[in-house]
Amino acid sequence: MTGPHFGCGAGECGACNVMIGDRAVSSCDTPLWSVAGKDVTTIEGLGNAERPHPLQRAFIAEQALQCGYCVPGILMSAAALLKRNPSPSSQDVKEALDRNLCRCGSHNRMVRAVLRAADRDGGGMKPASALAAAGKAAGQPRSEPETVVVAEIFSGRTV
Repeated sequence: MTGPHFGCGAGECGACNVMIGDRAVSSCDTPLWSVAGKDVTTIEGLGNAERPHPLQRAFIAEQALQCGYCVPGILMSAAALLKRNPSPSSQDVKEALDRNLCRCGSHNRMVRAVLRAADRDGGGMKPASALAAAGKAAGQPRSEPETVVVAEIFSGRTV
């Protein structure tokens, strides 16, 4: 498992968030005994390259990450929100992501991505293959950083 990242070690940054039931929880300060018998989901259990979660597809479509270090924790916070509230408002999303730190300044795109995953944009989500085809048709160059970002969004690790 490489998804939950060590950030602050004090439960303040959200880089290590996992989902326990329908709540995002900092794994760095959660005792193992407290989750015995509970449903714990990490980024590795959210989706994969063959069957991405709507949040993963939305983050790619909205280009909602830069370095990707914080993204696994943010995706877990967003997944927990959508599990509790499948139709959140923009304010709901901002409150759910408030404890997740991102130094790259992608916050607005992240909020848009969560709303897109919740189908609040009116357009719904396109399959990842359709998004890739649209990028190729538009003549968008594919670069190594894009590969790193896509790997990060599924596994929490860079390649």
